[in-house]
Order: sequence, then structure tokens, then C-alpha cells
Amino acid sequence: MQKKFRLSAAAFLLVAVFILPGCTKLFDYFEDHPGTAPLCNIHRLIIPNSESGGPDTVTFTYNRDGSPHSVIHSAVVGDFIDNWLFHYDKRGRLLQAFGYFDPANVVNGVFNGQGELLHSYVYDIWGRVVTDTMYVGPLFANGQLILAHGGSQLYTLEYDSKDRVSREGLYQYYFDTKTKAFEGYRDYSYNAQGNWVRPGSPDWIYDDKININRTNKVWMMFNRDYSANNGFIADTYNKFGLPVVKSSNGSDHPWLFNSFPSCTIEYDCP
Repeated sequence: MQKKFRLSAAAFLLVAVFILPGCTKLFDYFEDHPGTAPLCNIHRLIIPNSESGGPDTVTFTYNRDGSPHSVIHSAVVGDFIDNWLFHYDKRGRLLQAFGYFDPANVVNGVFNGQGELLHSYVYDIWGRVVTDTMYVGPLFANGQLILAHGGSQLYTLEYDSKDRVSREGLYQYYFDTKTKAFEGYRDYSYNAQGNWVRPGSPDWIYDDKININRTNKVWMMFNRDYSANNGFIADTYNKFGLPVVKSSNGSDHPWLFNSFPSCTIEYDCP
């Protein structure tokens, strides 16, 4: 039933988009409306040469609400090449994102043992993440966080009128004392095309298609990527303007948790 509902919603959106005056292409609409593009879910990344040194297949699963549930690598993980598991509250808000390399540390969806990273989120009254605490080396016992190593960070997020992150406050976070030390700000400004103007790289090349992160609001927030378009030029795109084959070395940049200089992307689409 879930899938039928999503297809109906997607079909309704397609009709609404194409009858809007002046909109001749689907991605034109999303450039002017910076939210998710709820037409496809990322299903799988096929990577011939991954950071682990060999081929890798990364599989994405989603819960019944259509929010990400897990991201699982087929290759050996570790050293910040992680599997991910996502936990939500009863309102459907992402509470925790757990990066781990040992499957034994997740039992029946509950975190146990040592992990690589843990992101924990706090929201404002409008449902936007305003605090993202990233714990390094989190240690769990019976699903409860009991320890985190040094290097943990806390980020505060501010938004512009289009609900895109506009400023990020950076803090060192100390788990034992629950205190933080301010380190600085990272500002996000966007050009007329709705793309992030990267500090030090104002001429960064974007394509004119739909940003892959906009397939789900979790990816936009997690990757801090609210741009309308992709920060790389793909070899091929699907009918919705989402990248399918990406092989150009010059387009290597962090997205969806790791840097993939070459990969094929499979989607679940209507």
C-alpha cells in the first residue's frame, strides 16, 4: 500500500509541475522550490573502485514512511567507510544516524558495542535540525550511549528563508563533561541558480539537473547539500534528471557519506 501511495503522490506532482506557467522541465520547478524531489529513491550504488580498494555495492533501504532506514556496503568497511542505520521518533524526525563497521554491533535494530560515528539531532518548532552532535567512536551498552572518544563535534544550524542551511556553528564537544568549545562558523551562500557557492571555489561547476541529495530531506541535511543541482557532471541521467552513471575524475567530491569518483546509481522510481 505504501508504494501505491508514493506513486500516486509522484504522479500528482508531475501533473502539477507541468501545468505551472513557464515550467517546461521538471528540474526547473525544483530549482525554484528548494525541497525534496519525491519521485525516486536511491536504491543502490555500484562502485567499481571504492575507497576500500575494490568493488563495492551500497544498498539503501527505507522505512514505511519513505525515510532512509539503512545504508549497507558489500565491501569491507572501516576507517570512515561505514554502514549506516537511522532511528526516528514517533513524529518521523531523524533522531540518530549510527555509522558502524561491525554488523554484530547492531542487534534487532538496537545499537550495541563500538561504532565509528553517531549523529544525534535536536529540532526547532518548525521541524528543522538546529543541533547536530557528532560523537566519534561511540560505545553503546543495551542501546544506550555510555562513552565517546575525543574529536567529537557539535554543530549548530541556521537557515535562510528557503529552509536551506545558511550558517553552521562549529564546536569541539567533550562527552565526559557535556561541554563545548567554540571553533568558528561555516557560512553557506547560494547563487542565482540555487547552488552553494563553495568557499575557495566560487567557479565550482554544477550540472543543470536535480541534485541527487534532494531525493530525500535526510540526505540534504546530513550532507549539508541544499543545492538545486549536482556538483558534478554525470555521464548519463534518468528521465527525471537524476544522475545514473558518474565517471569523470574531475567531479570527485563528498556526497552521500563518501567520495565516489566513479559509480552507477540505481533508483526506485514510478
